[in-house]
Amino acid sequence: MDTRDWLPGKKVPISADWILEVSWSGAEVEVDLTADEIRAAPGWEPGVVMDRRYETELHAHYGRTPYWVRRQADSDI
Repeated sequence: MDTRDWLPGKKVPISADWILEVSWSGAEVEVDLTADEIRAAPGWEPGVVMDRRYETELHAHYGRTPYWVRRQADSDI
């Protein structure tokens, strides 16, 4: 997510699972995160590999259960 309109120069990774609504005409995305969570999030730079370690740290930052853990729990039912 590019936050340059309210956090100059910062790009923040988020999961597509946290997107609530997209307004194509307004070029806006509503997410299931607070402004403080996004403000405190680790920045992202092009070229950074989004591997499992990175995703684990990202989900921990937001206090979210990782998608691969949810999928495993769902398959155990």
